Amino acid sequence: MPKYKVIAFVISALYAGCAGSLQAHMAPGFLHPNNYTINEMITVLLMVVFGGLGHIWGGVIGAIVITIVDDFTRDYYQYRMLMFGMVIVLVVIFMPRGIGASSTISSCGGAQRRSAPAERRNRPNPMLLRSRT
Repeated sequence: MPKYKVIAFVISALYAGCAGSLQAHMAPGFLHPNNYTINEMITVLLMVVFGGLGHIWGGVIGAIVITIVDDFTRDYYQYRMLMFGMVIVLVVIFMPRGIGASSTISSCGGAQRRSAPAERRNRPNPMLLRSRT
């Protein structure tokens, strides 16, 4: 399992590096630290939390919804971060797995995900029951 995590980290770092290099070449031709404030960080965090961590379509839906909400709340700049903070708290309380967990869309052609049968879920793990000698 750690091997796959390292591979995923390397691939995501590659994508982030490519995105950063492309953005550096856009007008005005340089990156300034004021372009990356706490507001952008909270907006991206809200997209991930709202969409769900383990769901591809949840992340896409979360990004679309939060981008639209962000555009509509531009006039209320003073209260926008307060609203986003309240949304993060409400999503964590009422939808801890994000909106992607409640959708039936999966990355495998739209098939619905099934959970393990009840008799298998409630059975203890045999690896944990072994005596340690």
